Amino acid sequence: MSSLAIPSVDTHVFRRDGVQLLYLVLHAAPDAPWGGLWQVLTGEIGDGETALAAALRALRGHTGLE
Repeated sequence: MSSLAIPSVDTHVFRRDGVQLLYLVLHAAPDAPWGGLWQVLTGEIGDGETALAAALRALRGHTGLE
């Protein structure tokens, strides 16, 4: 395993339903890296990109949500 860290962002998408919070959790495709894992939305931060921009890009790219 490399000792170099890849800058990344975890994005916790939620909505309120009355007093309850509902979270978006994604299920990775079986043939994808980390296949079958349930997880929050994650993505790499590109060169010169802010964490917020990376989170919004990952949200659009993985879910189609704006």
